Amino acid sequence: MSTPQPEPIVIIAWIERAIDGTAAGQHLRGTIARVQGIPGVYLERVIADMDSPDGREPLTRKLHRLASLVLRTALAARRERVLVVRHHPLLLPALLYWRLRGGKIVSSVQGSLDDLANEYPRLGKSKLVRRISVASARSAHVLVAGAPVITDHIRHEMASRSTPVIPLANGVFVRDLASAADEPSPRDGDYVVFVGNLAAWQGIDVMARAVQHEAWPHGVPLVVVGDGVERRLLEGIPNVELLGRLPSREAAVWYAHATCALSMKKSIGSVAQHGYWPFKLIESAAVGVPIVCSDAKGMAEAAQSLGNGVVVPAEDEGACARAVRALVSEPERRAALAAAGRIGVQRFDWSSGAPTLLQAIQLAQGEPHQIDERP
Repeated sequence: MSTPQPEPIVIIAWIERAIDGTAAGQHLRGTIARVQGIPGVYLERVIADMDSPDGREPLTRKLHRLASLVLRTALAARRERVLVVRHHPLLLPALLYWRLRGGKIVSSVQGSLDDLANEYPRLGKSKLVRRISVASARSAHVLVAGAPVITDHIRHEMASRSTPVIPLANGVFVRDLASAADEPSPRDGDYVVFVGNLAAWQGIDVMARAVQHEAWPHGVPLVVVGDGVERRLLEGIPNVELLGRLPSREAAVWYAHATCALSMKKSIGSVAQHGYWPFKLIESAAVGVPIVCSDAKGMAEAAQSLGNGVVVPAEDEGACARAVRALVSEPERRAALAAAGRIGVQRFDWSSGAPTLLQAIQLAQGEPHQIDERP
């Protein structure tokens, strides 16, 4: 007879800045909610930087923060603890020490090796950095794929043969997003909203052309919540309102009262192979707003599954403009898409992933389980 495993004691560690409105911050808060929602699992502490001010971080401050978080993560190592981390190459020394101390590690991998090169252009393409990233992943007892579309990549390129890889999609706080509709609208009249990073893969150039296209509905502005290097493509366009980065709650209110949302992601770089995990579709479904989205890999499938999307070709600004005009002029269609999205989004609430995270924790502790391959 096998000896039953003790109830897990979990420590969560993030070394990326987990501030409000960032992907790392949203992921950390969702992971905390998942762990706290598992009966019999005790969350002992969270090692993270959740309070840094937004904006560019000075190099000296960044180096000090990273070193401090890695050291604190290593010093927390105990045989009877399970460490849940967001994968990062710099965590390798701490993870090796955890293994030395007999602790267990569940690491959530959020992107492919090519995404590392996109985020850190100078370092990410280095063979040494990529090897460190793989070594960091292989130091974990269990890997969790934060996006279903990269599960196979993680399994074949980052995991060792003996490391279980569990697909566990990142989610949203459905109830919090839905409640944003109860707050007053920040603007009168119809408007289209884009919320996110103004990066090349977001199709910012396509949106800039679409809003100036003759088919775009007259007098309906594109409200942009976010910032990034592609901001310059939108500056000076009369029908575009640039709000910059906003706290997540304010962004949700802009989302909730929009006539429709917009996401014209492009199949460039590694996503042409792996596809996107379409947060914007999930967020728009949660707030009850239809979305015009591109047919980039992963997007069309999610739009069909959620039921709230109108899919158009990724590089076609005319199709985008016409789809926006149709939604603006057809309130009954908007209402039907929104209603379908509210139903479809429930399985993407952070809380729905708690059983799968428990499975990963128990696998790390050595308990056999059948891995559920469903997103």
